[in-house]
Amino acid sequence: MASLSKALQVYHEALDKGDIQRAYRFIIKFMSELRTELAQKYPEYKVTQVYQGYMDMSYFAISAPELRAKKLKIALVYLHQANRFELWLSASNRKVQKEWIDVFNQKENFEYRISELGVGIDSIVEYIVHVSPNFEAKAALKQSLAMNIVRFIKDMEGLINHEQGSEHA
Repeated sequence: MASLSKALQVYHEALDKGDIQRAYRFIIKFMSELRTELAQKYPEYKVTQVYQGYMDMSYFAISAPELRAKKLKIALVYLHQANRFELWLSASNRKVQKEWIDVFNQKENFEYRISELGVGIDSIVEYIVHVSPNFEAKAALKQSLAMNIVRFIKDMEGLINHEQGSEHA
């Protein structure tokens, strides 16, 4: 592993070129625009501000009424190094997160990736939406992400309502 001074030198040289800042600003602006469009188009959803992150991930949360009532939310996450968008079902706290991970781990043929409970893990379920997204086709990418967000919310609501219903059967 490179020394700290070497890492800082590489970092400063990369910043001097300006490409990192330009790309980062574009990604954050893109996510902010999408967030605003979703908030306007789906007023029943609460949409948080974009968390810019530390160049590891940036995200915003979308909270549908049924999920919110169960202390759950959806996050659209952009993973910078992997260059991909994911949707995460997340909880308001670790207790709720653990409960739902346990429930979903009991299901056979579960179509989504179930997270492992651990430090720094905020998701319950993860779904990769776009790998190497085409930011040049900005409108199409926003449309695809919005469609996937709404579908993922509906899927999660269906799964959670099904599980809640089976508890009381």
